[in-house]
Amino acid sequence: MREEHPSGPGNRLDVAGRDAWAELVAHAYVPLRVDSDEPGFRGALREGLVGDLAISQVASTRVTVSRTARSVTTDPRDVFLLCMFVRGGGTTVQDGRIARFSSGGGFLLNGDQPYSLRFGDGNELLTLRVPVQYLAIRERSRNRLTSQAVPDDAAGLNVLRRYVSGLVGRHRPLADDEVDEHHEVALELLHAALHPMVYSDRSRALMSGSAILASARWFIEQHHADARLTIEDVAREYLVSRRHLEMQFARLGTGPAAYLRRLRLRHAAQLLVTSRRGQAGAIAGEVGFSDVNTFVRAFRREYGATPDEWRRAQQRRPPSGVLGSGTPDLLTDLSGFDWTAPGFDG
Repeated sequence: MREEHPSGPGNRLDVAGRDAWAELVAHAYVPLRVDSDEPGFRGALREGLVGDLAISQVASTRVTVSRTARSVTTDPRDVFLLCMFVRGGGTTVQDGRIARFSSGGGFLLNGDQPYSLRFGDGNELLTLRVPVQYLAIRERSRNRLTSQAVPDDAAGLNVLRRYVSGLVGRHRPLADDEVDEHHEVALELLHAALHPMVYSDRSRALMSGSAILASARWFIEQHHADARLTIEDVAREYLVSRRHLEMQFARLGTGPAAYLRRLRLRHAAQLLVTSRRGQAGAIAGEVGFSDVNTFVRAFRREYGATPDEWRRAQQRRPPSGVLGSGTPDLLTDLSGFDWTAPGFDG
């Protein structure tokens, strides 16, 4: 059984049964053999193109998928797959290397060589399918990177995962004049993630202003709750001046300090709803404001009400949404990672 959901970011497909899953993943990745003893097997995939790069969000119940030597011969695919776990984990085998991964891990596969992947229940990945000509790494080096953990440092895998999440979760399709930039930034962040596996620990990948901007936004998201965080700290992390960082954020119509403040206020608004008894002073400290009066003034400017007034207004709103079928959704909602959504766009 196959269900298509054309609305929302990307093109989502849900399937039941191994044969339907094998057909779906062959189109999205490479031809694969699917083995599962899971009764009522289910899989779901959301995919889209950014130039020549294919990005996808994929999840299933327990399964093993294999790229066999025969399928490599009959249907070669000159691509590499960078896979990043959102949830769950699994085991990869390629070129004699066996690696086990948990949530947050990532690995590279050569689509033109045999491999095997074993996933447990509740697995979910983001995948970047890259034609080999875009990998600026010598063949000998890139082949030894497969089925190994990609380091998840601040300049690498986590930034790429955040960036790809934003592309998958977009509320609107990419405009034609946006495609080339996102294509290049995704490739730069991919190379930054793989850089420590190829070069010495003391070297850093070169990044354009757009890639530095994406990395800085991720860094601020991760550390905004630290009241000691300064814009100089962010600039220092990426070996640029504060002025250079401000020039990059100017493309968003804002500055890094204003962006940091807005993230703190968004976090505070979420806590005011979920922590219904939390006092404004406690919430201020939790999201990175060292002074409660500064927090209240900033919150009023952003939301037109004090934190307590805003919370009471939210409590009076009727609950939204409808009851589900009781079957958990295989795919995580990534729309909250869309950097073009209100509150992220400066």
